[in-house]
Amino acid sequence: MHGFLTQFGMVFAPEQVKVLSDAFDAAWERLQASGAPYGMPEYADAARTHLARHIISAARRGNLDRRKLANDALVYLSRQKLSRKPPNLSLL
Repeated sequence: MHGFLTQFGMVFAPEQVKVLSDAFDAAWERLQASGAPYGMPEYADAARTHLARHIISAARRGNLDRRKLANDALVYLSRQKLSRKPPNLSLL
């Protein structure tokens, strides 16, 4: 998550970064355990970017609940369309 915050140019307080990191890690672990296509290695970069972007955006709007951040990011990711070729995502 620290790398994504740097790439997105976002600054949060240390305790907020911990919440975001925990939410990201929880979402990623759940995604991998689910067996969903975005958890596959060829989609990992795109999935991680989608998750991070959604979590950071929600935090910027004031949501700092780890569980809600993780859940909402997974719901958001589940609504994205997969193609045969993993998407090339630009950051913000």
